[in-house]
Amino acid sequence: MKLLSSGRRWEVYIIEENGKKYALKKAKDSTKKWSIQREIAILKYLKNKVDFVPQIEDYWDDWFKYPFIEWETLSKSKLNQEQLKTVY
Repeated sequence: MKLLSSGRRWEVYIIEENGKKYALKKAKDSTKKWSIQREIAILKYLKNKVDFVPQIEDYWDDWFKYPFIEWETLSKSKLNQEQLKTVY
């Protein structure tokens, strides 16, 4: 399990199972699990309404797992500052 990111209430890890990569989002502690439960409820509600939300593979009281999507941050991308200015 490798830590990818964290916030005030949660941490996201990269895990591998059966040759597939997943993101596992979990509450930082038991007092923050309400935040994860709320996010699970929202993602379940949006599941059949829009096609760009993560599809939850598995979940429990204070965590959920979804397929990991490879992405590149703007700071790591090949775009230079001049190209970024045209975006704004």
